[in-house]
Amino acid sequence: MILDIPNLRHLRAFLEVAKHQRISAAAEHVHLSQPAITQAIGKLEATLGALLFDRRPNGMYISEAGRLFQTRASRTLKHLQTGVREAVRFAENRQSHSVANFEHLLTAAKLRALAAMSAYKNYSIAA
Repeated sequence: MILDIPNLRHLRAFLEVAKHQRISAAAEHVHLSQPAITQAIGKLEATLGALLFDRRPNGMYISEAGRLFQTRASRTLKHLQTGVREAVRFAENRQSHSVANFEHLLTAAKLRALAAMSAYKNYSIAA
């Protein structure tokens, strides 16, 4: 079982650049450096084989491919947020503390591990 899950921080960075049309503004919202966001966008574009933004001197404007990807990335993160809310609610019923913004702790590697455990129900096989 191989899941090609994109880096979730890259998705968040992409969505913020699309929203604010500037890497500097996005950097403040996702708590990454401007070079890290530039690299994240470059990696996403290389993986997808498409330009997500039209880069201009006055900002970054989302391309048609970027618009399509924006819909999917947004839907993906909302789906993860829903799952996290359900998991936290379940955990709060069993424990006295909660984890704020737990979805920001998720990584693609953790999601792959969770999916493998769910599929195989065995640590050795999942590994």
